[in-house]
Amino acid sequence: MQFLVDKMLGKLAKWLRILGFDTIYLEYPALPEIREQAAQGRIFLTRNRSLLHIPGAVFISSDHVDSQLGQLYRAGHIDFKEEMWFSRCILCNVPLTNVSNEEVDTLVPEYVRRTASSFARCPLCGKVYWPGSHLNRMKERIGLIKLQAAKSLPAP
Repeated sequence: MQFLVDKMLGKLAKWLRILGFDTIYLEYPALPEIREQAAQGRIFLTRNRSLLHIPGAVFISSDHVDSQLGQLYRAGHIDFKEEMWFSRCILCNVPLTNVSNEEVDTLVPEYVRRTASSFARCPLCGKVYWPGSHLNRMKERIGLIKLQAAKSLPAP
């Protein structure tokens, strides 16, 4: 799945990228650009009802990112495949590249170099990612979102 997200859903764009989904965030979307991206198969996510005339547009009903992700999961637009998580730059939306400790030697603090088990880097902006203490909290949050969303699915 590929998404196009308008400026009202910046946190959702970040979390979709964390989950590994190709997500374009448009801070100032122009209607022709939205239509072009939608025509190329991107799902347009918005909280702006006046943009729902765009084919395939999805209105996001909540202001809270956990509920927004739950809505997308229940609608079948996303899944929570762990092998996809943390594979994209949350800033650039570019797939991350695994890099060696030597390649990030001067880019991360010494403690991180010594303790991190792996590193990934955005080939576009250069941001370096590693599995820090926040990783388990993020995984727990994703698990809770999935559990809550699954509870509200109709019984088979």
